Amino acid sequence: EMSAVFSGVRFYIDPQLPDRKNVEQQLKEHGGTEQPFLDVVTTHYISHDLQRMVFGDFHCVQPEWVWLSVACGKQLPVSVFQRSSRIFQGVRAFIRNDVSERDHAALWLLITVNGGSVALEPSDRCTHILCGSLKHASVPGVEAVVINWIPDCVGAGTRLDLARYRCQAPEASNGKAEALSNEASPSLVSPSSQLRRELQHKQQEEEQQKQDQRQQQQQQQ
Repeated sequence: EMSAVFSGVRFYIDPQLPDRKNVEQQLKEHGGTEQPFLDVVTTHYISHDLQRMVFGDFHCVQPEWVWLSVACGKQLPVSVFQRSSRIFQGVRAFIRNDVSERDHAALWLLITVNGGSVALEPSDRCTHILCGSLKHASVPGVEAVVINWIPDCVGAGTRLDLARYRCQAPEASNGKAEALSNEASPSLVSPSSQLRRELQHKQQEEEQQKQDQRQQQQQQQ
């Protein structure tokens, strides 16, 4: 049964949009009406290239607005999809099971809207593993970072250095790094006090190391 997610939406799709047919199909299957050209009744113009957006009395949005609205079962706010952000271009992230379902959805949205993609399982194709705690083992060739890296990058408008967010596995009794496992996750929006302490402690350690290095350089001089 067809849904009415895009009921009232009269759309025109950029002819140069990759995967144009699939976007068109999703819009039509969920209640949208295609316009043969841009005119006064058009409500939405769909394009990846927001730098060369045309102007008119309609919403100019990225195709992610279509996919994510369908996934959520309702029209999402267009304002989120009116930016041409590619902060996470080339990023393919796996979100660990220790991240709550609510935060998983928020991360998925932030990554996808900003040019990245989310993997359903870890593999050598992943570039990052997102964790709910700093105390996790990394995977060879894949960066394991705490989830706060994603919203912090979006807030800064650029991809931030991973040093502060990189996970470090605690030493187990047998000397081996802790394996990936399911644990309780802090909230992405309101990180737990434990996670805040971990981040602050790591930052203090880095600052202390820099201070020690400066002192050593001064003594050598």
